[in-house]
Amino acid sequence: MSDDLDGLTKDELQDRARERDLSVSGTKDEILARLRDAEDTEHQTSSDQQPREGDQLKLSARGAIEALRDSFSDVTGMKVEAVTGLSPDESGWKARLQVLEMQRIPPSSDVVAVYDVAIDGSGELVSFDQAARGRRDSLSST
Repeated sequence: MSDDLDGLTKDELQDRARERDLSVSGTKDEILARLRDAEDTEHQTSSDQQPREGDQLKLSARGAIEALRDSFSDVTGMKVEAVTGLSPDESGWKARLQVLEMQRIPPSSDVVAVYDVAIDGSGELVSFDQAARGRRDSLSST
């Protein structure tokens, strides 16, 4: 199926991503990578290995970053510009995200914020809290 994806348009890739309940945001290459990752995961998981109740899906750091970006943007409607910190914890991952809250001209006067965000082991958003907010050219956070 991987070969089938190369010739598709971004809209067609987004349709395939929707069919698999994957995020449709991002560039064509990002959506393509998401579909390929999902395909690889399907091949690695055999149908007789069903997770038991209480088991958690373990995300890699890369998977956690993608889940953080997607779930935060879906919930808040704000664009995540950067993941500036990431660490695993007992129930999933915690991260610090830089988010564009208001775009202005010139870009140095954009309003950006830093959020502390947590997801569980399956990539679901658990919490987020604004740590700092200000103009791009003067924002500082600890």
